Amino acid sequence: MGNATTDKRDGRSPSPGRDLMTRRCMYLRIAVPLLFLFLVSETLITPGLPIRPISKLVNDSVTFTMGPAECAPEDTTIRWKSHEKYQEIGFCRKRLFNGISPQFHNRVDCNGDTRVTIRNLSRADSGLYILSYTLQCKVKKDVKYHDLTVYEPVPATHIEKNVVRNSACWCNFTLRCCVPGKASVERYLWLKGRNETGYHLYRHGPSIQVSLQSQSFGSLDEEYICTVYNPGDQKNTSINIKDICTLMADSSIHCNLKRPKSAKLQGTICIIFSYVVLALTLILVLKCL
Repeated sequence: MGNATTDKRDGRSPSPGRDLMTRRCMYLRIAVPLLFLFLVSETLITPGLPIRPISKLVNDSVTFTMGPAECAPEDTTIRWKSHEKYQEIGFCRKRLFNGISPQFHNRVDCNGDTRVTIRNLSRADSGLYILSYTLQCKVKKDVKYHDLTVYEPVPATHIEKNVVRNSACWCNFTLRCCVPGKASVERYLWLKGRNETGYHLYRHGPSIQVSLQSQSFGSLDEEYICTVYNPGDQKNTSINIKDICTLMADSSIHCNLKRPKSAKLQGTICIIFSYVVLALTLILVLKCL
């Protein structure tokens, strides 16, 4: 008799009212936690209080300090907020940590009354840390904010060279500072010089183009140093000029920037010939007149 559905519990057909109530309950289960997270996030930071930025590397440790206080705290509550979630990590009391977050399990230490350390950091630990201190001498809690960013270490760098011209008189080349993979790099810096005389800033950017003439070449011991930075780490590598401009550095090859005598003679003959042609032309023009 038809295709009417029945309730498995009592064999009766579900009423429209009960179905509507079920859907409302499902919406509330989703909406209420999201609303709570939004409200907490919006009121998480107290206006006017400073946020301390911190940069660390993967597998490093970070220590949050309370700073000067009128009295020692009874306990410290640690909360953490990232772009995706907000959670309470746990609290310190009498130098013992009571944790409730699986992400930070066995990685938090209470070092004294005013210091909290998190070990073995990962990229996922980046975010805003809120430490609330309960003080015996104050009714209101003392709150500190720390904005932590965890970076991957800068990998070992190397310099690639592309020599366009290599002679005893001229040396033109391009140097590129290369970082393997998709490392987080924010800045490149080039220096030029040597240990004896010091180094000076040459240029910013991952690559440089250089043109050297033997008369302005300077010392063969000079080198170019490329340093690669992110806020948590830096690596550098160098290359010596004599390893790039090999012919210019070869003492057995001499540079003669002067024009050879044969070239001078050819130039003189060309000038005389031009004057002769010009004189003959003038003579022909005068005869025609």
